[in-house]
Amino acid sequence: MAGTSVGGFSFGVLADVQYADKEDKESEAGVARPHRRRRYRAALAKLQDTLQSFAAYKRESAGASLDMLIHMGDIVDGNGDQSEAELLRVLDVIGRHCRGHGIGTISDTVGEQQQGESKPPHFLHVVGNHCLRVARPRLLSLLNFTSSLAYYRVPLPPHLPWDLLVLDALEVSLDGTEEGSEARAIAEAYLEEHSGDENAVPYNGMPSDTQYAWLEARLDEAAAEGRRAIIFSHLPVLPEATQPHLLMWNYRRMLQVLARAPSACMFVSGHDHAGGFALDAAGVAHLTMHGILECTPEEAAHAVVHAGGDGVLAVEGFGLVGTHRVEPRT
Repeated sequence: MAGTSVGGFSFGVLADVQYADKEDKESEAGVARPHRRRRYRAALAKLQDTLQSFAAYKRESAGASLDMLIHMGDIVDGNGDQSEAELLRVLDVIGRHCRGHGIGTISDTVGEQQQGESKPPHFLHVVGNHCLRVARPRLLSLLNFTSSLAYYRVPLPPHLPWDLLVLDALEVSLDGTEEGSEARAIAEAYLEEHSGDENAVPYNGMPSDTQYAWLEARLDEAAAEGRRAIIFSHLPVLPEATQPHLLMWNYRRMLQVLARAPSACMFVSGHDHAGGFALDAAGVAHLTMHGILECTPEEAAHAVVHAGGDGVLAVEGFGLVGTHRVEPRT
């Protein structure tokens, strides 16, 4: 695939490493890939292979700055009192291949490296439900978040006509919220009210009203200033791009927000290890990344996204991930 057009940039995406020092197990059956295994111990080596693949791509591909990688959540599986130690092992691997991880390590902007420059990429995090087997405050500290909030805007150079908006889809959930907290009370009430819904299950969640207001304001700001936005969330929101039980709790609300925002062009998620891709009724692309966890030694599951200065998005998939071209919404 050709490099990014003038005024654009490129970044890498991967999802659901879900490392743990425990035995493999069969994954749940799904329509797309029914007989897979969760390869917990092997996930650490697969992460290293993936990071090396991104480095090789950067060296060899004309026009690909690849100054940033973003992981779509569930960086560890959760393994009782071993969860934090396992997270530190994953971060050690990342540290050997990236020049920093987490939004708190970016001192200025990302996206300005030119092809051929030797600096390794930044590695950014999205919070997933399995990540929260490490207590939320400790998790956010270890992942170098800058506050108690796990949603943020990635700082890009002002000349790039793009916004990257990272959501915390588990802000209101049973995972990572304290007993007696407002977020936990809202989550419990939601599950009780929607008990018949296929996706009303404990391993899903949703953003708070405050986070929704933040997202809408950022999308409106991007539209007013002539930028297009890519939104990142661990949980998918389009039924055609995932299995129904893995959808964000109030996914219809998110789809309405995206439809009303002319700046929204693509919604990237993880959570569903079988992956998926589809356009919604408003023309927003939904990319669900395959899970690294379920790759065999011969497989890959990552992508490079080229965000062009002309408003075109090109998803260059590797291994299980498909390749897609996303035109500007009309």
